[in-house]
Amino acid sequence: MKNRTLPAPNSDFYELAQTLSADELALVKQVRAFMESKVAPVINKYWVDDAFLFELLPEFKKLNIGDPRSIVARNPDFVHADIACPTVERGHHPS
Repeated sequence: MKNRTLPAPNSDFYELAQTLSADELALVKQVRAFMESKVAPVINKYWVDDAFLFELLPEFKKLNIGDPRSIVARNPDFVHADIACPTVERGHHPS
């Protein structure tokens, strides 16, 4: 039996990305890149150890998604759509 590569998970199940502005899409891409490059490679160890990645908080802060002046806070539709959650979840759950 030939090994097959699984397709990438669809983090936009409800197809909300098409409703976002260019700035909002750029933010989603930035969060996704962060989760894939910084969180995904180490999350299994933290999951098994029942621990939190405190050392990544300064890097997470640089994403500027919790700041009241950020695009997320200024746009209730973006918060409601919450397209970043599946992106974050994808990095959070162990593979």
